[in-house]
Amino acid sequence: MNTKKITYDDTRDASIRVIEKLINIGLIDHIVDNDDHYFEVQDTIQDEFNELLQLDMDDNFEVKIRSSTTESHNIGIGIGALEFIKTYKNK
Repeated sequence: MNTKKITYDDTRDASIRVIEKLINIGLIDHIVDNDDHYFEVQDTIQDEFNELLQLDMDDNFEVKIRSSTTESHNIGIGIGALEFIKTYKNK
């Protein structure tokens, strides 16, 4: 089983990558990096990650997660999720 440390900074970085991917696939095209709306969307995504992982900037800055899945499996799940979003957008 694999163990990985996830920090508050990791969820921030992941939320930025999510926004970039949503922009790249055309789901959001009305925000630009460094505007107020961009940061609001980033904060909302990061808040959801932090709630799921029970992270808090002051009290619980990092958590360790255990996973029996492989890295390639996780990448496959991510690609599948993006394909679902593309399909949903085209409906």
